[in-house]
Amino acid sequence: MVERLATRLGDPFPGEAERRAFPTPDAIAQAGIDFLRQEIGLGYRSAYVWELAARVVAGELDLPAFEEPGRPTPELYQALRQIKGVGDYAAATILMLLGRYEHLAIDSEVRAFVSRKYFQGEPASESQIRAIYAPWGRWQYLAYWFDLVSEE
Repeated sequence: MVERLATRLGDPFPGEAERRAFPTPDAIAQAGIDFLRQEIGLGYRSAYVWELAARVVAGELDLPAFEEPGRPTPELYQALRQIKGVGDYAAATILMLLGRYEHLAIDSEVRAFVSRKYFQGEPASESQIRAIYAPWGRWQYLAYWFDLVSEE
């Protein structure tokens, strides 16, 4: 989906026309929900992605405010969760991209890894997964990544 977004809506890199940047919020908003659904294949995500882009273009959502280092992580987490379509997993992932590692984004890949490494292949509950990384406190997502990379 990301590749299709960049290919169809992103600007070419200077001197490398075959490579494309991720599209701007304006390009996504102008494309419209139907284009995102049918041409990009975003499915149910189309409305969420379009609305997010439209809010940024309209100045309703201040993206640089999400990068303020002094902003407390719990407040930032709640602000992310207020964006339509951003659930716990997406909010934790965005926090990680912003250098905040307090929340784990638990998906099927995390479950499979923890199951293999710590539970001899038996399913691990979300609470069991969180308990493994809880001792790392504000670094738990980073601890998971180092754990994952050390297995490769």
